[in-house]
Amino acid sequence: MKKLILLFAIAVSATAVQAQTASGTLFAGGSLGFNSSSNKIKVGSNSTDDWKTSQFFFNPTVGYFVADKTAVGVMATFTNEKRTEFFANNDKTVTTETPINVGVFARRYFMLNDQFGFTGTLGVYGILGGSEEEDYDASSNTTTVDKFNNRGFGAAITAGPVWFATPHIGLEANVGLIGFRSETITQENTNPEVSMTESGFNFGLSTMSLNFGFHYYFF
Repeated sequence: MKKLILLFAIAVSATAVQAQTASGTLFAGGSLGFNSSSNKIKVGSNSTDDWKTSQFFFNPTVGYFVADKTAVGVMATFTNEKRTEFFANNDKTVTTETPINVGVFARRYFMLNDQFGFTGTLGVYGILGGSEEEDYDASSNTTTVDKFNNRGFGAAITAGPVWFATPHIGLEANVGLIGFRSETITQENTNPEVSMTESGFNFGLSTMSLNFGFHYYFF
């Protein structure tokens, strides 16, 4: 009897794991993170700030398996980044960026066993949001504020390991392999209009693009 119960438990567990990446399974989750950095300049015994940055991001995703081990879904990234630059005579510039990326993705799972495998993901997204730049002039004790609108698009291919810690919870890490991004930044309340377009392409592994997340699988 005990052997039958054990065999039944193993069979149920195996079925649950297979169901995680089976057609018709829904999953939801994402990732979040925070990082900060700073730089100081030291002349003799005197040390002064040069710049400092802080960034927080939240990346929710919802996906659906349209076939075994193949999923499609929607994603978003909410970011708040602040950078402060310090200059001579106590002048400083504070730049705050709050972009929102909204897009779709397709993902393929390559499972090595019941719990561990790798994923490859292609994502395409649009860029919304804005930024603000505050310039402080210490000599006149005045602050000028410029506001900007950000619009653009991008695409990226990411890959990484996935581990199913429980039948319903998958933990994962992803790193960027290939990416393209084009963004136009337009200053508000200017005539004629003032805008700048930034674009870039990156290829290769980078720890700067590494992030960790989790998903809950409904089946």
